[in-house]
Amino acid sequence: MKKIGEVKLILDSHLAIVMSKEELLENERIIVFARITHEKLHALGLDDGIVYPKGQLRVICAQGKDIFLVERFREMQEKIRREPNPFAKHFLLKYSLNDTREVVQEIPGPWSAELDDQQMLDLEIPRAVVAGDAIGKLS
Repeated sequence: MKKIGEVKLILDSHLAIVMSKEELLENERIIVFARITHEKLHALGLDDGIVYPKGQLRVICAQGKDIFLVERFREMQEKIRREPNPFAKHFLLKYSLNDTREVVQEIPGPWSAELDDQQMLDLEIPRAVVAGDAIGKLS
C-alpha cells in the first residue's frame, strides 16, 4: 500500500475529512489503514509490523488544497426471494395471477475469504477509523 495522507477529522457517523498529498477525484475510493506491531509479529521477523486495511472511504469533493470530504459506504447485492402473492387469495383473481411473486432485496455481500480460526494470533486489531489514521491506495 502506498501512503498518501491521513484522516484529519471524523465529522459524524458517515463523513470525515482527509488530507492527501495526491489529488483525489470525486467518487474515488481510498483505503484507511493502521500499522500493527506486536511481539508475536517480531518473532516472525516482521519487525516493522503489518499494515492492516481498516476499510475504504469514498471521496465526495475537495474542500481546499489537499483537503477532501469523504464518506463511508456499503456495497449491496441483490437477493431474489419468492413470497405469496397477496392478491391470489381472492377467488376471482386466483386464476389470473400466480400464487407467488418475486421480491428483490439488497443485502450485504459475502465475505471475500474465510480464515482459519485455529491459527489466529489473537491480536487486538482496531477496526474504527480515527483521526491520525493513514490513508492510501493500492499500488
